[in-house]
Amino acid sequence: MDILYSFAPYTTKEKIYEAIGYKWDDISQTVGEGMSQIVFVKEGKIVCYLYGYPENIKLGFNFGEYNE
Repeated sequence: MDILYSFAPYTTKEKIYEAIGYKWDDISQTVGEGMSQIVFVKEGKIVCYLYGYPENIKLGFNFGEYNE
């Protein structure tokens, strides 16, 4: 299954690890409002990771709020 994860600002590394299902070295926790953190997973492996302010990475998404 291919999955896209979008995490709200200030989502902890532990919550991200829990959602994705494993830890990886390059993860960062967002430190400000408006920061994007998006992870693309294909066949159980991370294939793309976007992190930062949309104006800096020249890419933005708005998926609304995540409810558990």
